[in-house]
Amino acid sequence: MKNISYYFLLILLVTSCAEQIEETPTAIKEKVNPRSTKKITKIDRQIIREYVGLQTDMNFDSTDSGIFYVLENLGIGDPPTDTSMVTVHYALYLVDGTEIENTFEKNKPSTFQVGKVIPGWKESLKLLGVLGKGTFVIPSGLGYGMQSVNGMPRNAILVFDIEILEIDG
Repeated sequence: MKNISYYFLLILLVTSCAEQIEETPTAIKEKVNPRSTKKITKIDRQIIREYVGLQTDMNFDSTDSGIFYVLENLGIGDPPTDTSMVTVHYALYLVDGTEIENTFEKNKPSTFQVGKVIPGWKESLKLLGVLGKGTFVIPSGLGYGMQSVNGMPRNAILVFDIEILEIDG
């Protein structure tokens, strides 16, 4: 009988402790239907705010669409338009610190038309002129959304360090 009482108390203790452990927003996001954009957007905001709060050496601003950013340098001249070709250096990370791509390290900048990139990039690039540099935290809905790209999970929040080297057009 003592063994049964002991196991009952142990189960009760474990159950009450488990109820007190809060799930992280990332863990909650993994359980949400990936097509539930309203829920994903809400969780993204929470994760981004936590991430931004941990960056104590940076003072973030945000856009109406939910991109958080820090501009190290505005750059010179007018920002690009959708039809502009830009040459940029960038580093792409996930909020957990996983590096996905880094043109700075390879010393191989990338050139593309602004209007043909993900919405978060379009908006971010338009905040910079030539030699403009900043860090941008892009919610999944303005990134690749449901697509899994370059080994990134779908609905990934993206962190970009971007420097515009050249704007043509």
